[in-house]
Amino acid sequence: MPDRDTSGRSALTYPADLTPEIQSTLASLADLETRYEIDREAAERTTRAAEQAHLLDQLEKRRQVEREPLVRRLAELQQAMTFALMHRAWATDPEEVASRYRVEVERTGDRRQSASERSA
Repeated sequence: MPDRDTSGRSALTYPADLTPEIQSTLASLADLETRYEIDREAAERTTRAAEQAHLLDQLEKRRQVEREPLVRRLAELQQAMTFALMHRAWATDPEEVASRYRVEVERTGDRRQSASERSA
């Protein structure tokens, strides 16, 4: 049975080896967004209207290029986290997890059977 805290919720946590990288990537993303907002506000205050649109467009393009690998890395880390937590849950009590899947398969099987009976 999975470890439970006093409220009855699962006490499973993130794998410790991924936490620093997640925090670092989120901090980098926050820094990038802050820098973009500062640069955007400065461009809006200091440039002429004719140059402003071009400069804001350039800032947005730079932001997207710098942001893309960070967002991609966060998605990879989320996937790794999901797999680690699934593995941990399975390793904690395989029979409990397996019984949940059996119930779902049985429910799905019942629905298929009912549909096939209707078509017959």
